[in-house]
Amino acid sequence: MDMEEHYKIEYGLFLNNNLASISKETYKSILDPEKQPIKLAQFRDEGFYSNKTPLTFDMNWLKHLDNISISAIDIKDTECLSEIQITGKWAPFTLTITNVDLAMIQEQKLYGLHYGFNVYPKGRRYNPAQPTINFDSDLMPKAYEQSLLLTDKHTGKWVDNFKKGLSKVYLTYPTLEKDVLDIYLISYERILPLWMGRVKLPNELREKVRIRNQLYNY
Repeated sequence: MDMEEHYKIEYGLFLNNNLASISKETYKSILDPEKQPIKLAQFRDEGFYSNKTPLTFDMNWLKHLDNISISAIDIKDTECLSEIQITGKWAPFTLTITNVDLAMIQEQKLYGLHYGFNVYPKGRRYNPAQPTINFDSDLMPKAYEQSLLLTDKHTGKWVDNFKKGLSKVYLTYPTLEKDVLDIYLISYERILPLWMGRVKLPNELREKVRIRNQLYNY
């Protein structure tokens, strides 16, 4: 995924597998029932983790996330604000990202979001992995503030993402065309990428994103 996940795996913070065996895992295989629960070293202090008291998470439910929808949000003076929902017929939870400006996302640059309200994104290039804040969250109008929430699919109630082993979401466009959006779900303490989905932008929204990014000459 990026250098942060690479060195955390290399340093042995993912306790189920050694470095050689995890390199053979895929987004599908790592969610297999026989490989649950996933064991991750527990965060103790900045830069320090303990493998003596690992945290365990059953991530098998992620394999049921098979439906991604993108809807435009009608807010004055904006064109590319959207809501992204990730769920599935058999998924117990729904992940919702609101007020994400699809025109701010760049190709092959990870746009990272933490869970909660008024979350501000950080851009992280694949190489080198230097985070840069794209905007100051305190200066964002209330109507534009982003949120990233995990909720119970049946009751709509908030679910603690940390107890479900999730800490962050990455968004990116794989190509300059900006017609397909890649979405990554990252584990507790950003140790392991666990799930990846790809969705086509609705045609009208795609054109607005392209115009905002000056991909046309007219």
